[in-house]
Amino acid sequence: PQTIEVIDHARAAQVPLIIAVNKCDLPDADPHMVYSQLMEHGVTVEAFGGDVQTVNISALKGQGIEKLEEAIMLLAEMMDLRAPKDGPAEGIIIESRKDKALGPIASCVITLGCLRVGDIVVAGTEWGKVKVLKDARGQSVKAVGPSSVAEVVGFRSQPSAGQELHVVESDSKAEA
Repeated sequence: PQTIEVIDHARAAQVPLIIAVNKCDLPDADPHMVYSQLMEHGVTVEAFGGDVQTVNISALKGQGIEKLEEAIMLLAEMMDLRAPKDGPAEGIIIESRKDKALGPIASCVITLGCLRVGDIVVAGTEWGKVKVLKDARGQSVKAVGPSSVAEVVGFRSQPSAGQELHVVESDSKAEA
């Protein structure tokens, strides 16, 4: 049902698909059966003469993830997809947790602009000043741009997953 829903959303938005076929590390994995099932829903993959790219992966073992990233990057380059790197950051909180030493930590994906240490951020009703910023590898950085995953330390309380993250100009705007 989730796959059918994604196919319907992609069609409605008129955007291309890349299909990641998971669990390909299992002995009884049969990607061609998945391709056939996709055809029942009007999706014809490249292996069957269509235009939808597929990548066989194992999320558990991390196999094929680099190929999936390459496929996404190639499609983005072909479509000339770009996000503004200048201006205040916007993003989505993907998870948050509380660390005994650091306090609330929020993981987010930056969708627009640049998030910097010292920025004042708001996510839902929660806000704070970015004290520590870590990239996807866990390295401390001073800034992250679009399409980057970042860990943000500095929220006063834990934001919820799915909330939009915005940079604001001042504490007073964050509290409003």
